[in-house]
Amino acid sequence: MTHLDHWYPTEMTTTSSNNQVPDTPDDILHPSSRLLFRHWESVRGEDSAPRKLDIDLKHLAGLLPNIGILQRHPLQPVYHWRLAGSGICKIFGTEVTKTRFMEGWDDFESTVISKALDASISGHQPCVARLRAYSPHSDLTGLELLALPVTTKTANVTHLLIGLFRFREPAKADRQPLTHFDLSRLKMIWTEHAREKVHCQRRKEQQSGIAETPARPVFRVIDGGLSA
Repeated sequence: MTHLDHWYPTEMTTTSSNNQVPDTPDDILHPSSRLLFRHWESVRGEDSAPRKLDIDLKHLAGLLPNIGILQRHPLQPVYHWRLAGSGICKIFGTEVTKTRFMEGWDDFESTVISKALDASISGHQPCVARLRAYSPHSDLTGLELLALPVTTKTANVTHLLIGLFRFREPAKADRQPLTHFDLSRLKMIWTEHAREKVHCQRRKEQQSGIAETPARPVFRVIDGGLSA
């Protein structure tokens, strides 16, 4: 029977954002996924998600074949590959850029993973899934899927930076496209950011009955000047 970790807050893995990059959550197993997550954490700083243009592709050069970008349909719970590296295309045995993600997958996998991706976009939280994948000859391959929210230049739209990695690379002669996918585990990764910390502190003060005392302003920032 497929095991599934639902994405309730009490079951979420938590990391925090500060001047140092926190340890990679234990739920992320693949070394490449862990490297991708650490880079995402380092560039987002105190924001809930980094801008897509801040992702340093040179730093991730060794991972690029297995990295892609997913974009959600504005009106439907459907995801398409906006970009997909050559390694991802080899996994599926075809060019998948501009095609629908999880096309032809079983309803359970596509529904549950779509809900997790929706939560990643709406809450700016990563998620990680492990999959059992099969070739037409029923050869079994383990995969890890890591989804990381990234914003566009104007921060009006959130895409998902995707890492899709095999746990074991097959011999070249045995490498077949994967055609069937079973979900074995899914986990949301809860990350803190500056706005979240402020919200949590205010909520704690309200619950404890502590009245908020406005701080005396030290200086005032006036909007204007050149935009970045």
